[in-house]
Amino acid sequence: NNVYVCGIAHENGFPMPSGGLHDTYIGGGTDAFVVKLSSDGSTILNGTFWGTEGIDIPFLMDLDNKDDVVIFGQSHEEIEHYPPTVYSQPNSYQFISAFTKDLTELKYSTTVGGGQKNQWSYTPGLVPVAFMVDDCGYIYFSGYYAESGLETTSDALFTNCTHCYVYLGVLEAEAQGLYYATYYTGNHVDGGTSRFDEKG
Repeated sequence: NNVYVCGIAHENGFPMPSGGLHDTYIGGGTDAFVVKLSSDGSTILNGTFWGTEGIDIPFLMDLDNKDDVVIFGQSHEEIEHYPPTVYSQPNSYQFISAFTKDLTELKYSTTVGGGQKNQWSYTPGLVPVAFMVDDCGYIYFSGYYAESGLETTSDALFTNCTHCYVYLGVLEAEAQGLYYATYYTGNHVDGGTSRFDEKG
């Protein structure tokens, strides 16, 4: 009955206890954070900062079938994927990262959804809107404002993007590969909201 919370933290004043993977602020405008609270919400049992030297924002979180804590977010810098054997979409600014339930170790981290950055601006390849890890460990994610050039699978509904905006992806357990990915639709959508259930 412990409670997990993710969000964004600034450098000063965040009550992060010692003992987590990154118990000190990493850097940049904001860090992502994950904390584990006691069941009555009165105590932070453990926690970690996560991200890069830039701005890092976790949008969504779930627990997988091993009770590892998995977050889906966005960064203004490229996050390195770890370990190198996991699937990753190169040059991406959206991350999926998993931690042990005590938040002391990183299980894996990967990048999805593309993006662009130059010396003047940063453009995400995807705005996260939904996330879930199902009963078999498969990782579902979706977003809108999807840019062209994102990887799709052979059974995709739409394999290219002409004002389609919505993108849906499913990774194999522990991000070992891309199981399914599609754009939706092939026409035009201003935004989109998705929901997943634990049976996929």
